[in-house]
Amino acid sequence: MHRLIPAAALLLPFILSSCAENESARRDMPVVELFAAGDIMLDRSVGEAAWRNGMSWILADFRPDISSADIAFANLESPISEKAAKLEKPISFRAPAGAGELLAEAGFDVVSLANNHAVDCGRDGLTETMDFLRKSRIRWCGAGKDRNSAEKASVLRSRGLRVAFVAFCEFPEGSKKRDSVPTIALAELGTVGRCIREARERADVVIASFHWGEEYSRGPSEFQRALAREAVEAGASLILGHHPHVIQGLETLPRGKTGGRPALIAWSLGNFVFDQDGPRTSSGMALRIRLGKDGVESARILPVRIEGCRPRPAEGKEAVEILKIVTGLSVIGLVGPDGTLKLD
Repeated sequence: MHRLIPAAALLLPFILSSCAENESARRDMPVVELFAAGDIMLDRSVGEAAWRNGMSWILADFRPDISSADIAFANLESPISEKAAKLEKPISFRAPAGAGELLAEAGFDVVSLANNHAVDCGRDGLTETMDFLRKSRIRWCGAGKDRNSAEKASVLRSRGLRVAFVAFCEFPEGSKKRDSVPTIALAELGTVGRCIREARERADVVIASFHWGEEYSRGPSEFQRALAREAVEAGASLILGHHPHVIQGLETLPRGKTGGRPALIAWSLGNFVFDQDGPRTSSGMALRIRLGKDGVESARILPVRIEGCRPRPAEGKEAVEILKIVTGLSVIGLVGPDGTLKLD
């Protein structure tokens, strides 16, 4: 007489095999290490320091962190120009031609140009900036030969993952919005969502950079929150903010209909390379982020201290103080004592 074998027993080998395959597939999914920094300005006292010590000196202390990442990003706060002169305005910047090479040598792969200083040397200066970046093999987002190209994503491929970068600026670059000349992408409701949905069609992960908010403020405005919600609902996995020149907090938002892991928002990373020497403006943070097809898998804060225009990793009490500031400004429980974010 044949002994009946329970159906569950017959299915067990297939279940175990399926679980093993799923675990193997999960391990084989591409994961990209991203380094993200805040504002980089290469004029005024920064330019003078670079002239004395050499351009490579500026980023030497962070070069290991930047170059070891698969993709490194920052906001470039100064045009790179040889021919175009600064416009007459209260504050305008102009970086030397070697700035592109400096960023490339340090290991930066992509920068945002969507900021209120992008056309400090006019539209010719913006064109020069893009030309210098192209020669240095650095990608950019948030600027282009016209509004349409400025709003398109720059898609980088790394370890099999397609990562799209889009960038927007809250502040118009002139008194009139002009679409058919070299320009930047503006942070407008409707525009942000459309651009990110278009980027999602070309990439696995979308990162949105925003130049927004009030200078020296420790928190976002309601308009910023509305922009962030629209960006996340459209499919952004990560939002990187800058312009306030000081650190702001971190939080997460559910992705909603687009699915995937919750989106991470850094309202302001603060300065990275700048000549502001106040106690608040000389402290910043960079992020080390692991990206997968589902979005941000893990993230860690790298505290930054700026001395003599030059960023270095903050250590000891300095690092503790910076993490304390970020923790106090962030969603409760998000920032661990060592700077690791608790995303699950």
